[in-house]
Amino acid sequence: MSIVLAFVHDLVSKGELALARLLRTKTLEKIEGKKTSLEPSTVHLPSMAISSKPKTILDFKPEEIAEQITIVDSDFFGKIEVAEALLWAKEQKEEVIPNLTRFTEHFNNMSYWIRTRILQEEESKEREKLGSKFIKIMKVLRKVNNFNSIFAILSALDSAPVRRLDWPRSFTDGLKEFSSLIDSSSSFRTYRQVLADTDPPCIPYM
Repeated sequence: MSIVLAFVHDLVSKGELALARLLRTKTLEKIEGKKTSLEPSTVHLPSMAISSKPKTILDFKPEEIAEQITIVDSDFFGKIEVAEALLWAKEQKEEVIPNLTRFTEHFNNMSYWIRTRILQEEESKEREKLGSKFIKIMKVLRKVNNFNSIFAILSALDSAPVRRLDWPRSFTDGLKEFSSLIDSSSSFRTYRQVLADTDPPCIPYM
């Protein structure tokens, strides 16, 4: 600002009044515009945001949930050092693999939360809504190659307490689409092949 004002003063001293006035006007317009942009504006919230009812996972689109899940997973996965994976294969001591341990704990917490969330519902219709929502989230996660959270959801939906519940055919058919991934035969051969055929970036199941 001091440079601009000095230039305006220089123009006035040289008799260039029209240019000085124009520059001064434009400068003031810029300043006012900057002030306006920094002022808190009125935000028109969507109707779903103006509610006394707490939000649930059903209030958000599968794409939005899958995106947030992947952001969190990516942060955990990105901190894992190659040395940790090598140490785990050799020693399996959690104290030498802190990042890998946190990544695994996050997986377990997510799977447990999904299982608990479904089992908390007393009405079968509400359980079916949640089951359908998680299958839709898995489909989005597959598109972005987030295998870690696909496995977390699968391990919850395929757990004995959840599987014993009465489910419609649409749910069981949707689950079949992914169930081959968690087949542990031949050291997860199906999953390893899918992972090998996947173009990065991806978040693998560890």
